Amino acid sequence: MLSANCERRAKDRIQQIEIIHGGRGSVLYGDNAAGGVINIITKKGDELLFSGGLAAGSYETVLSRLAASGSAKNLSYALNGNFRTSDGYRDNSGTDAKDVGLNLEYFASDRFTIALTSGYHEDDTEVPGSLLLSELDSGVSRKASTTPDDFSDTRDYYLQVAPEIFFTDTSYFKLETSARRKENEAFFSFVGGTFDADTEIDTVAVSPQVVVNEIVLPWRR
Repeated sequence: MLSANCERRAKDRIQQIEIIHGGRGSVLYGDNAAGGVINIITKKGDELLFSGGLAAGSYETVLSRLAASGSAKNLSYALNGNFRTSDGYRDNSGTDAKDVGLNLEYFASDRFTIALTSGYHEDDTEVPGSLLLSELDSGVSRKASTTPDDFSDTRDYYLQVAPEIFFTDTSYFKLETSARRKENEAFFSFVGGTFDADTEIDTVAVSPQVVVNEIVLPWRR
């Protein structure tokens, strides 16, 4: 399930969501999909369209988004961006988050297309930490923070390229190749001391798919 923040970031890019139950998903997506698949299909450009929004709320919270999509000859494109900032309810609970996404699809011919999908997410988040009951009893405000240096920052970006060759109008070969890097830097304080984290995760995936939507053996009674 997507979190509320992820859902807000992703909704401008989603065209439809397909759910494949059980082991059927492993046919197209490998053994790791044995329990089922949630396939998120992103939007493709058609007519030139622009959309945007701006909202503001308590604690200096501002949400903004901008999206554009369209097509030019054999190229379809869709671009979106989101920005969120807030000071937060408590001390040291502010956050700044940015997202940018790009979808391109080039129709080289009736039998060959290639799609490119890319995205970048960045957030800088302050962490107010927990308050002890003894601190509250001594008069510390519920909005206060006793860990003013704690934070968690994330950088996450990916690129996916997917050429697709059609044998017939409904059967095709598709080769999805993707690369992703996620960086996280964080600092936390607790009763026993402090914890400092600095991690990088690189992921590369190649997923070949052959889909045949043809009647192989006609059913006869």
